[in-house]
Amino acid sequence: GMVLKNMPNNTAELKFVKLDNNSQLLEGAEFRLVSQEMIGGKPKYDRTIAGRNGEFIFTGLNEGTYILSEVKAPEGYKRITDTWTVVVTNPDPTNPNSKLVAGFNPELPKNSDLPSIANEALKTEIKFRKVDFDNEDTGLEGGKFELVQIKGGNYSATAEADDGFNP
Repeated sequence: GMVLKNMPNNTAELKFVKLDNNSQLLEGAEFRLVSQEMIGGKPKYDRTIAGRNGEFIFTGLNEGTYILSEVKAPEGYKRITDTWTVVVTNPDPTNPNSKLVAGFNPELPKNSDLPSIANEALKTEIKFRKVDFDNEDTGLEGGKFELVQIKGGNYSATAEADDGFNP
């Protein structure tokens, strides 16, 4: 009789996490992974995913080189314009049970054993002037202001100005 054997589909998966400046998982980014290998003028692999709770998993990767890019940054963060190189290799080609492995080249910093990509928060500049109530053209001396972040951080700054303008 005939014996049929199911061969394991030997593809790799790429897992990484998205973090903020304080190493907390960051929701809302989208990444695109594109293979360098082309078929009929198009990349053999080209997927964009949104991830879940700051964790990203690209599956079904064959041996080869891929380019990862951030296509959308989380709200309030700068999009990273750099790209990352991902290489999928077979660590032991002589072993028929050897599994393909995906890794960043160069390696990324790890967070809970997963490669991590951190975003920088967008900066905001605030300018204000303390003025006389009856004459808005007259700046008042001796104003002291404190700006405190109340949600999601620990930013605090104090500003004083001699002429009513903030420094």
